Amino acid sequence: MALKYFIFVLIACPFLINGKVELPPEFLKWAQQLHTDCATERKLSEGDIKSFDISKKDAPMMCYVKCLFTHAHWVDENEVVQTDFIKNNVPDPVKSVTLPNLDACAKKAVGADCEKSYNFFMCMHEAFPEDWVLL
Repeated sequence: MALKYFIFVLIACPFLINGKVELPPEFLKWAQQLHTDCATERKLSEGDIKSFDISKKDAPMMCYVKCLFTHAHWVDENEVVQTDFIKNNVPDPVKSVTLPNLDACAKKAVGADCEKSYNFFMCMHEAFPEDWVLL
């Protein structure tokens, strides 16, 4: 699957590109499985994910974000953002809300374990707050 495509999407996945993109059903199925796998791996309920306040750093949720990025190959095992991979694999419909800030946000992926992925996500969220949201 490409991203493989893009981990930030629709209701099935904890992230949403707010109505600006149409992604294929097979991708949505993959995103749902990614979400389920990471929620299970991190021992988080749907309620935990839905009630998370993204403005607060919460270790279990930051590690959930790391899981999503790692499984999607957006970060490596050390949480280094894989900008070349992202640039080469992000679907056309979401390039406009991903590529403009990708390099700058990759530089903000610093901190302790799991915090790096969270900081990258938050940078992207701050750049495109209507598009990069945690459901």
